Amino acid sequence: MTMAINKKLLSLLLLVSSLSSIASASFSDPDSDSDLTNELASLRSNSESGVIHLDDHGISKFLISSPTPRPYSILLFFDATQLHSKTELRLQELRREFGLVSATFLANNNGSDLNKLFFCEIEFSRSQSSFQRFGVNALPHIRLVTGSTAKLSDESGQMDQSDFARLANPWLSSSSSEPSSPSVRSNVRRFFPRRRSASSWR
Repeated sequence: MTMAINKKLLSLLLLVSSLSSIASASFSDPDSDSDLTNELASLRSNSESGVIHLDDHGISKFLISSPTPRPYSILLFFDATQLHSKTELRLQELRREFGLVSATFLANNNGSDLNKLFFCEIEFSRSQSSFQRFGVNALPHIRLVTGSTAKLSDESGQMDQSDFARLANPWLSSSSSEPSSPSVRSNVRRFFPRRRSASSWR
């Protein structure tokens, strides 16, 4: 049952991306779109988990300068290395879980579907301008930016605790020696445990 829920959520993410792709076919430059998609695919191939590291330049190139509708969606993890010592946030654990979901997505999808959704991350010290554009001032935070998202500050794509839990829990469980272990379940439930505001990042 849990696996079915997980597949449904991944399918939903792909559906959102597919709708954006259909719209982009009519309104955007196919050559330019193809170049950006191919570049993202190339960056993903260089990552063991498939998570692409972006900075302000990458956000500008793939999301700001690229007109909507884009042929791809981006699931974006926001990180801040200076907060890794704040154990109550569990940012490093959550980032590993995010990478596991990304790797599983790659392993279970192929063809055109694979290039409709990209898992990416940005880190605060190298992407402060992007954090401001997204209006992110507290962590943990994860955002789905669809091909039709025109304003990065639009919070409609923000994933909450239950969204990520449904997406990640089956894969975290399958990687654990004890699939039903309380530590796995509690880590997922704490994807948004206690947010740390931007004023305390420096």
